[in-house]
Amino acid sequence: MPTALLEIFHIPPQSGPTIIVTVVQGISKGQIAMSNSHKRNITSALIDTVMFGMFIVTTAPQFTGIGIHEWLSIVLAGVTIVHLVRNWTWLVATTTKLVQPGTTVHNKTSIVLNIVLFVLFALLVYSGIAISESIMPWLGIEWLANQNWLRLHNLFSTLTVITMSAHVALHWNWITGLFHKRQRPTTSTTSEAH
Repeated sequence: MPTALLEIFHIPPQSGPTIIVTVVQGISKGQIAMSNSHKRNITSALIDTVMFGMFIVTTAPQFTGIGIHEWLSIVLAGVTIVHLVRNWTWLVATTTKLVQPGTTVHNKTSIVLNIVLFVLFALLVYSGIAISESIMPWLGIEWLANQNWLRLHNLFSTLTVITMSAHVALHWNWITGLFHKRQRPTTSTTSEAH
């Protein structure tokens, strides 16, 4: 374990290898448990983080160049599809709650933001294809340059950034909660009982 990492966690240098071996052994024996839902949430958070990072990079084509901007946007669209498929059951379940009595304002806001974010992202991708200077010509498809599509693409981009920011802010406690949970070792009898 690097010395700097040991210092961050206030671990004496001689303890580093022992701690690593103990954790690896604990995981392999099932003594350090993490629920499947927590693992799924961590995976979702990692996918969301990658999506967010890719989106931030794609909002600055002046820095990446049009080619990278377009190809990264296509990859982002693919990752978004994976995200939607992974969360489809949750999306359907929560969307039906929009009209049910007793649904909190927080949940209704979340549902509406998700729907708006999806529509804006779809419009952003569509308008991006309409103004493509790299991918579409590479595929042999030539578009007539149209400034209206460029203006719409810029508008959809701005609205998507605002909506995504509101989405992240609304879910901030969930996001930070994922990384503040401490997993406690379980006893061998507890892990055998499940």
